[in-house]
Parts: sequence; structure tokens; C-alpha cells
Amino acid sequence: MKKAFYSLTNLTRGSEKITGVGYVADNQLITAQYSSKKQKPYLKVWDCIKYCKNYNEEEQIYSGFYTEYVEYQDKTIEIDYKVWIKVIDDKEV
Repeated sequence: MKKAFYSLTNLTRGSEKITGVGYVADNQLITAQYSSKKQKPYLKVWDCIKYCKNYNEEEQIYSGFYTEYVEYQDKTIEIDYKVWIKVIDDKEV
């Protein structure tokens, strides 16, 4: 796993943004988030890097779009995200 800055902008809900420091592993972004309803932190794995383009080989900056499908009350909801990731530590953790 490599440490990375990330920004995920929810395009479905009026540009709601999630930013922070996470980890990149096997074409996935792993983030730690906080649930305000349950008052507990949790990990989320985003399968989004394979949909991104590496814009800068030297600095390892990835950008692209990702669609997440969520089941809610017997319906499938599409959530579109704009993804930006910059690897900040090449060392494997």
C-alpha cells in the first residue's frame, strides 16, 4: 500500500466533496471515514483507480470519473464521482 492524498467529488449530490489521506493498493483507494449517525470511524474501499488516468508519471497523479452502484430500499442508485489521487509516499506500507 502506498500513502496518497485523495479528493472524491460527488457529482450526483451537488458537488459534495470527500478529501483526505488514504492508501492505494491493487487499483483500489482505501479511506478512513467517520459516520456521523453511528459516531464510529470505518474503512471504505473504493474500486476507482482502474477508471483513472495517470496524468503525471513522476508525481503519480491520477484523475478520472467513477460510478458507484448502491442498493437502497430495493432500488439501485447510481452515484457519480470525480476522482483525484496523488501518491505521496512510494514506500510500500
